[in-house]
Amino acid sequence: MGILEIILTIIAWRNGWKWKAIIPICLGFTLGFLLGLSGVAPLEAIWLDIIAIIALTIMCFKKPNIIACENDKTNE
Repeated sequence: MGILEIILTIIAWRNGWKWKAIIPICLGFTLGFLLGLSGVAPLEAIWLDIIAIIALTIMCFKKPNIIACENDKTNE
């Protein structure tokens, strides 16, 4: 699953998400590490990887809304 997440992150990065594409992997790794320290079995924490893969897949098919950010800056 890790290789799939890396590939999806690269695709999302190239689609314009840049640093935001790394957030799902970082959150999944951090939460998985903390759950591992608390004694949760790996099979019970697999949902973290599934959520990260779903988020990255959405990021791969949907480009970020850059126009809305530019409009917010011009309204100030």
